[in-house]
Amino acid sequence: MKKIDFRCVISTCVVAYFFLFSGSSIAGIEDRTYERQRLELVEKIESILIGNNVCQSKPDCQAKKITFISPASSGVSIRLYGLKNTEALQQIIVECSQYFLKSKGGMQIEIELFGITKEAELNKRFWESVKPLMSIQFKGD
Repeated sequence: MKKIDFRCVISTCVVAYFFLFSGSSIAGIEDRTYERQRLELVEKIESILIGNNVCQSKPDCQAKKITFISPASSGVSIRLYGLKNTEALQQIIVECSQYFLKSKGGMQIEIELFGITKEAELNKRFWESVKPLMSIQFKGD
């Protein structure tokens, strides 16, 4: 009779569980319900940054790594790094609130402002946490 190596069975189950249930982004599944609005917000936020002289052009904004706008559960996540221009920040918040209201509360939006640059965040050790200076959530029912 052949012996069953339970360590192999358990490790196979753990790997299968990891791939099946661990996170939607690992499986390549993201909530893109509000993808059109996310792309519009990318354009509008870049225009706000250019209009407030935070960056000179879209490629300049992207090179400075000030904004990261990604799909999130039932909406959009916006992370801002090293943005010190309060007028630009205020305009971004107003723009996001308008999108939230247009969606009648269906599109959730989270804005996080970090006092450091994205480069500084990437250079931190994994045990050093980076907390946002400000976090705003627009959430519906």
